[in-house]
Amino acid sequence: MTKLVFMHGLNTFKDDDLHLGPLRFGPMDSQLNRALMARGRSLFSPVGIGAGSPVEQATLVCSQLLALKDETFYLLGHSIGGLVARALAHRPELKGRIKGVITFGTPHHGANVAELGLTFADRHPHLNRALSASGYKTTARKDIYAQFTCERIEDFNRLHPQPSDIPHFSLICEARANQLGWPLRLSYRYLHPRSPGENRPASDGFIWSSAQHYGKSLGPFALDHFAETGFFFQLSQVRRIEAEKEFNRMVDVILDLTASQEGA
Repeated sequence: MTKLVFMHGLNTFKDDDLHLGPLRFGPMDSQLNRALMARGRSLFSPVGIGAGSPVEQATLVCSQLLALKDETFYLLGHSIGGLVARALAHRPELKGRIKGVITFGTPHHGANVAELGLTFADRHPHLNRALSASGYKTTARKDIYAQFTCERIEDFNRLHPQPSDIPHFSLICEARANQLGWPLRLSYRYLHPRSPGENRPASDGFIWSSAQHYGKSLGPFALDHFAETGFFFQLSQVRRIEAEKEFNRMVDVILDLTASQEGA
């Protein structure tokens, strides 16, 4: 059976756990893997990724995949991990072994939040000092943010067009403001600034929906950026239950896609 390989998103702490400031919630693949195991599948999750350019991360992942001799892969990429999956689809060492790519919450056409991260300290000095006091220094992470600006991602797109022999699917995720978990509700207006009278673009609270399209698009799924991997921070029990249902619906779609490709 084709192995499901999961690349998680940006991790400026340079480990594989989910962090929210000083809070730590365990491995970023844990909830997705639990949902898949309940359905008889599991993930292989490369370690040590999340920082560095998509190409640099793909080089690290490639070495881990080559150690799995005679295996074939379906690549699942969340957020920036979707760009890593796309870069892997161009690795000659893996030719013939990658059966498809599925991305969700991935900024295929630019990450506006990366641009904001580069100037956050200047635009919000008081909030930046509060973040620094909690242990998260935005100025120390500028080299990581710079890898994912709109300009850098467009350069990546020019060098990594979709291979004709590998199907690519993008699961589009977007959530209304009242569907966001508390971390994104608190940061929403900073991550998506707008002029008076201007509407904020549809997003998952982090990545614009319009930027998530690549290959064949499916959805949308009413999930915020954390709920896409099974971390539910909704304060309302009703909203949390809704998010869990949408997450499970997305997991079922992922399995249906991989099954259809294996049977092709």
